[in-house]
Amino acid sequence: MESHPAWMGPARTPEAHECSIALTLARRAREAPEALFAAFSDGSEWTNALAYEIAGETAAALSVHGVSAGDRVVNWLPNSAAHLRVLLGSALLGAVPVPVNPALRGRPLEDALRLARASLVVTHAALAERLSEIEPAVVGATAVLGAAGEAAETLRAPADGLAAPAFTQPWDLGVILYTSGTTGGVKAVRVPNGQLWSVGKVHFGFLKASDRVMLTTPLCHVGPLAALVGAIMAGASVIVLEAFKTSSFWDDVRRFGATAVPGMGPSLLHFLSKAPVTADDRNHGLRLVNVVAADEAARGFARRFGVSFFPSFGMTELSVPIVGDLDSRVEGSCGRARDGMEVRIVDENDIEVPAGEVGEIVVRAQHPWTVNDGYEANPEATVAAWRNGWFHTGDAARRDADGNFFFADRIKDIIRRRGENISSIEVEREVKAFPPVEDAAAVAVPSEHGDQEVLVVVSPLAGSEVVPEQLIAFLRDRVPHFMVPRYVRVMREMPRTPSNKIRKADLRREGVAADVWDREKAGISVRADRLGSVA
Repeated sequence: MESHPAWMGPARTPEAHECSIALTLARRAREAPEALFAAFSDGSEWTNALAYEIAGETAAALSVHGVSAGDRVVNWLPNSAAHLRVLLGSALLGAVPVPVNPALRGRPLEDALRLARASLVVTHAALAERLSEIEPAVVGATAVLGAAGEAAETLRAPADGLAAPAFTQPWDLGVILYTSGTTGGVKAVRVPNGQLWSVGKVHFGFLKASDRVMLTTPLCHVGPLAALVGAIMAGASVIVLEAFKTSSFWDDVRRFGATAVPGMGPSLLHFLSKAPVTADDRNHGLRLVNVVAADEAARGFARRFGVSFFPSFGMTELSVPIVGDLDSRVEGSCGRARDGMEVRIVDENDIEVPAGEVGEIVVRAQHPWTVNDGYEANPEATVAAWRNGWFHTGDAARRDADGNFFFADRIKDIIRRRGENISSIEVEREVKAFPPVEDAAAVAVPSEHGDQEVLVVVSPLAGSEVVPEQLIAFLRDRVPHFMVPRYVRVMREMPRTPSNKIRKADLRREGVAADVWDREKAGISVRADRLGSVA
C-alpha cells in the first residue's frame, strides 16, 4: 500500500499565526516583496508587496464603511482582482468574508443575504440592480464597484491609520460558505480559521513556491478557496480567471505559465478530453491537477497531456478528509483517510459496515476546529448532520481492506432496480463516453414493477444528435444489463444550480415526461447473458 507524503502528518490544531491569512500575507510581503502573488484575466499582476498594500487600502475602506473585526462582509463579485482584494482586505481587518455566487438572483440571493447578516455588501454595478428586488433591511449597506459618476466607489482608502494585521485564533470564524442546494434551501457553513488552514494544507503539501495555481471556478466555492489558501501558505502564486472555458483552457495555461489546476471534476476532464488531439497537447508547463478519483478518465487525461494528478474527496463542510497519492494506481479510489481525520462507512443506523459494502461516509476530526462549526442559523440541520458525534456527508462509498475509499454516489441518487443498487455516477460516466454526448444525468423514476427504472437525460454536443437506439446499443457492451437505461431524454439545456451542478431533483420530479423515449415501448429488450452450467 502506498503511503501519504510526509507533510500529511502529524496532524494537529494549528497555531494562531499559521492560520491567519493576514499574518501570512504580511510575512510574504516582508520576505519576498517582488515575488508574484497573483495574475488576472486582464493581464494585471500583483507582487507580494502590492497585494499587501492593496489589502491594506481595502481594509481601511471597509473600516470607513463601518466594518470592524468580527463583522461580516458579503463579497458578491465575480472572479477578479476586486474579489481577491475584498477577501484579503476583510482578512486584514479581522472581518469575516462571505463570498456569494454572482449567478444568484431572486429568492436564492435573498436567502443568502438573510443568512449572512452582513455589515456591508460589496458588489458590482452589473449585479446591483438585482438587489432592488430584495427587502432593503435584508440587503443593508452596500458598496457598488464599477458604478459611474457620483455613485463611483473604489473601496480604497489610505491605510496609514490601519492597525496591524488582525490576530485571529483557530476557533474564530474565518469565512461563511454556502452549499449549492441542489435539493433544498441554501445552507451557510461556518468555516473556522482552523478548517481553512487544514484544507489549505492539503493543497500546500503538493505545491512549491515556484508553482502558479490557476483558479477557473468561482471563488465562492470551497475548492478554489482552499487552493488559494494553500498557495498563500506555500508561497506560490495564483492565476484568477473569470470562468472555466474549454476552448481557451490550454491557451490560458500557456499564457500564464500555470503549473497546477485544482478542482478538475469529471465534467471538466470530460470536456477537455473530448477536444481533438493536437500536436500542442503537451506543449505547456502544467504539472499537476486535482481530480475526484484515480480512474481511467484521470489517467487518460494524465497520459495524453503529460501531467500528474492526485485524487481527493471533500465538501464545503469538511477539510478534504480523504486524499490519494500522486498518480495513484488504486483504480477508482479517491484516496485514504488523511492524518487527523477519522472516516467510517456506516449503515442507516450508524453501524460500521464490513469492508467492501456500500454505506454512508461519516467523518470526525481528531483535532478541534479543523472541520465546520455547524450551519449558520440552522440548528436543526447542524444536529442532523452531526448525529452521534460524526458528520454525515450524505455520500455513499465503500472501503477496501487496505483503507482505500471508493465513492459510489450521493445517497439520494442511488437507483434501486430489480434488486440491484445502481450508481448514477457509473451510468453517467458510460453515457458520457458516447461520442455525441456532452453531458448526462441519470436519475431514478418509478417502475410499474414496484421498484425503480433508470432515466438518463443527455445534452448533445453542438452540431451533434443523440439517437436513443444508438446510445442503448453503445451501452449494452459496456455496462451490466440492469444498468442499461430504460428511458432516454434529450435536452439541449439541463436545469442547473448557480454552481452549475445539474438539478437532479428537477429531473426526478419531471419524471417520464412527454419527450422521454422508452426502450421497452421501442421493443428493445436487454437481459442478462445466459451462462451454461459449470460442473
